[in-house]
Amino acid sequence: MKSDKEIVYGPVASWRLGRSLGVDIICGEKQCTFDCTYCQLGDAGETTTERRLFVETEKVVEAVKEALNSGVEADVITLSGSGEPTLATNLGEIIEELKNLSSLPVAVLTSGSLMSRQEVREALKKADIVKAKLDAPDKGIFKRLNRPQKELELEVIISAMRKFAAESDVFFALEIMFTPENMDKARRLAELAETIGPDEIQINTPHRGSSVSPLTATELDLVSIPFEQKKLVYRAVNREQRPEVKDLLGRSKLKKLKRGEE
Repeated sequence: MKSDKEIVYGPVASWRLGRSLGVDIICGEKQCTFDCTYCQLGDAGETTTERRLFVETEKVVEAVKEALNSGVEADVITLSGSGEPTLATNLGEIIEELKNLSSLPVAVLTSGSLMSRQEVREALKKADIVKAKLDAPDKGIFKRLNRPQKELELEVIISAMRKFAAESDVFFALEIMFTPENMDKARRLAELAETIGPDEIQINTPHRGSSVSPLTATELDLVSIPFEQKKLVYRAVNREQRPEVKDLLGRSKLKKLKRGEE
């Protein structure tokens, strides 16, 4: 298991979230529901869907508190790191404690693979920003590209994302990682993304040490066309459109106003 100091890393300059203070609530060997071919952490070995406690909430909060007290400047606290954060049974508790600790918004980067579980959706609703992934429009590409744990089904995951987008007030982004494997499926992925209804779609391609070749800027422009044609709100990594986090949270507030909650 990692030391307390390794729970927190960065801040990292993120094209998705600005200055992101990373928090690893898995801390150890890679633990994930997927074993994506492009993952910068390498092979997961054996994937899992078993949720458990990895790092005590108190240790996470103390590590973040120490980092913030040291004077780091960040726009957001991001739960990510060495695995799938929704595998941590104390995810919701950690989010609540971090929001009590600091005024910084809390983001969770997840595969979305466990969103079909109500307790996972409830935990994610406590965050300010949630980013899930959708790389495959069909079972074949799902198995080849994401290499999911055997009990996971693409249709169930997509349905759960629709439910989360409809019932939550967090800023919900859907990231699509384009590789040579799925780049010719951009139109179908745009159609699926539209049915899910995220606040934003993030078009990405592997980098940071991935063994999978990234798409060129020209190829990224081409896969972006179906999203433009559908007039979907999206950003692409090759265009470096870094957001103001306050603008993202402003969109979440609009959702609440529409529902008469504020």
